[in-house]
Amino acid sequence: MWLRMSRKPALRWFKCFASGHDFPGALVDSRKRVGFYTTCFVHADSSQDAEGKAIEMLFRDVRLSVPDGICSAGARIVIEEIVPVEFSEIPDEHYGITWYEND
Repeated sequence: MWLRMSRKPALRWFKCFASGHDFPGALVDSRKRVGFYTTCFVHADSSQDAEGKAIEMLFRDVRLSVPDGICSAGARIVIEEIVPVEFSEIPDEHYGITWYEND
């Protein structure tokens, strides 16, 4: 009898371009709501898996942690683009965050 073995797809690296919207300005000493842009890299099975991992990683980022007592209702992160990359394309330093104030 032949056994059918399922092969799990190999993990790949993905570059994820993300934007954040309607975050409390307290994160950057602003009285207005703020947004941000950033790029992060994740190791995942697929681009769909990469999207979930990127969002999870960003919500765990201490730079995006809302201080106690500050309302974060409406804050959201959107992955704008996902691109497969080679490991050699990943920078050694951590990703940065570019903030902007909402109008």
